Amino acid sequence: MWLEALVPAVAALLLSAVPGLVVAWSGGFRGYAAIGLGPLLSAVLIAGTAVVAPWVHLRWGVLPLLLATLAAALLLWGIRAGAARLRPIPWTQRVNRRSVGAVRLESAPRSRATSKAAPSSSGVFRLRVSWATLLGLAASVAVLGWRLTSIFRSPEYVSQTADNVFHLNAVRFILDGGNGSSLSLGAAGGSGPSLYPGGWHDLVALVVQTTGSSIPVAVSAVNLVIGAVLWPLSVIFMARILFGHAKIVDLSAGVLAFCFSAFPYLLIDWGVLYPNYYGMAVLPALLGLGALVAKAPRLRLDFGLSLAVVFTVSCLGLLIVHPNTVLTAGVIIVPLWVARLWGRLRVRGSGVRATRRLRLGALLCLAAVLIVSAVVWIVLRPFPLNRFDITWPPYETPGQALGEFLLTTHSGWLPGYATSVLFIAGLYFAAKRRGSRWLVVAATIWAVLLVSVAGYQTSYFRGLLTGGWYTDFKRIAAGAAVMALIVGVGFVKTATVMTKISLWRHTPLGPGIRRLATSLVAVVALIAVGAVSQTTNVPQAASHAQTNYSLAPGSPIMSADELALYKKIDDIVPAGSTIADNPWDGSAWAYFVSGRQVLFPHVLTPWTPDRGIIARMLNQAADNPLVCTAVRRLNVHYALTSDELIYLPGNPSTYRYPGMAGLELAKGFELVASVGENHLYKITACW
Repeated sequence: MWLEALVPAVAALLLSAVPGLVVAWSGGFRGYAAIGLGPLLSAVLIAGTAVVAPWVHLRWGVLPLLLATLAAALLLWGIRAGAARLRPIPWTQRVNRRSVGAVRLESAPRSRATSKAAPSSSGVFRLRVSWATLLGLAASVAVLGWRLTSIFRSPEYVSQTADNVFHLNAVRFILDGGNGSSLSLGAAGGSGPSLYPGGWHDLVALVVQTTGSSIPVAVSAVNLVIGAVLWPLSVIFMARILFGHAKIVDLSAGVLAFCFSAFPYLLIDWGVLYPNYYGMAVLPALLGLGALVAKAPRLRLDFGLSLAVVFTVSCLGLLIVHPNTVLTAGVIIVPLWVARLWGRLRVRGSGVRATRRLRLGALLCLAAVLIVSAVVWIVLRPFPLNRFDITWPPYETPGQALGEFLLTTHSGWLPGYATSVLFIAGLYFAAKRRGSRWLVVAATIWAVLLVSVAGYQTSYFRGLLTGGWYTDFKRIAAGAAVMALIVGVGFVKTATVMTKISLWRHTPLGPGIRRLATSLVAVVALIAVGAVSQTTNVPQAASHAQTNYSLAPGSPIMSADELALYKKIDDIVPAGSTIADNPWDGSAWAYFVSGRQVLFPHVLTPWTPDRGIIARMLNQAADNPLVCTAVRRLNVHYALTSDELIYLPGNPSTYRYPGMAGLELAKGFELVASVGENHLYKITACW
């Protein structure tokens, strides 16, 4: 069944990883640093190139992406080459290591392995790929791949949810018009050109173009690659930057990547939130870059400039993959920056003048970080603060919400027993060490966000706090899962170091036996964590998401009969003709299947006077001249109806299309095709 998705999946992996890997390599990143950054930079390249392509009169496709990749690679290479020729400029005086050292939780001295993870003096960042890296990746890819394929069930199935009405039609919109710009993609919903994050849609369109697969198969392949490959690649990169190169870091990051229900499973269930899903999958790589920025004073000029460009462009690019991923990154990384800058305000340099210069620079940077963070927090709210009443209501008490946060769960589901132990213990040890307390601050912010959105009634303050995530607890829960994952990896590293120290102090074992014993304990513990996680809320999340993916007679939006009818439409309806429809009965998807334009391509398509007349009175076309006037103005030649299920029955919006009812008895309509209870009529009353 999944063999038909193999070629699209390979194409999706190459398109979503290789362009970014090439750019990362040209920017000085080597080894796993380039591999881990590949998904993030590819997402940025795809989304950004799609915006630029219309300005240079290029249709969206592989060619613009190749040109953009080449241009970005040459630019970064040029920056590094030019900076390397300049006279080295000391950014700061050497200061106390504690204030600028590697980001870590463990209290033991830095090991040789950890020191290798730091940026080299040559300005080239190298992360070695070890057997532990490959094993962690393999475990994550295997478990996530198994879970995701079980959720999607078949590559031909689609998520029968409201947001997916737009997503699938938006892919067809890009293929038809050759324009994947996020600045105009909102037009795919039937409105004028407007802003909508389009990186995910652009990637799916590329897979369709390069493989010739159907849109549903391309969607399944892309989503499988995003969740099962890009996510763990990014997570391991982030863990390596935060906690140094150690085999246990790679293993624990790979295992914990599949242990949380809130991500990746929640965002392919609710909504569905595919653009958010893509952004969150590559978010950890941005966090890794942010942690490198905290080490910037230790870098040589050429690599420092390369890092600054990559990080800045990544932030801007993720804004058009999905804006709230940048907010999510900020909640985690800004506390780290503040902690490092605050530490520099307290250290002493080699002289009074150097100390003053150092403190002034740190103070200015701290003020800039806080001001920019506040502005971004306000600007990235998708709706005005006075519209807080249109958002999602709470579903539990504040105490229950806090309990779910600590137990790494949500939605009233089972606690994540294994992951919650790592999370709570990790926060305890982080609080005890000055250099790691930023983790506690970041986790506290996430607790406030999740408790306010899940446990408190709508208000201006709630909207101010959580508006950037549409005041949707599911999006915030996904960010909280990333936070818990980071703390969990940190605790595993801490516990491993403490175990080594304990064995060294209290046993007569030799160094080799101590290392072997510590590794065995750590591996067994990780296996237990992974196994327990697959028996609690993770299977609940997977089972719940699976119910949305179907193509059966009882499917809430589109059934197999409807799909069969839609596949005939391009042979019947001439190109350029529009089809009248009620989007709530599934007919909006006739567009992505057939490529023929429908009048209402989304359940939220804005109504115009002519659309309103057709929706309310089309069945009166033979007797009411207003109807034919609207039909001719909108070039509507056909009408599509279904007597199957209406999506979200009881929703008042589903009753706004009485003109689509009873066309089989109305004058001026000719039945031209039908499958089961689904019918396509030609409007003869007006033409």
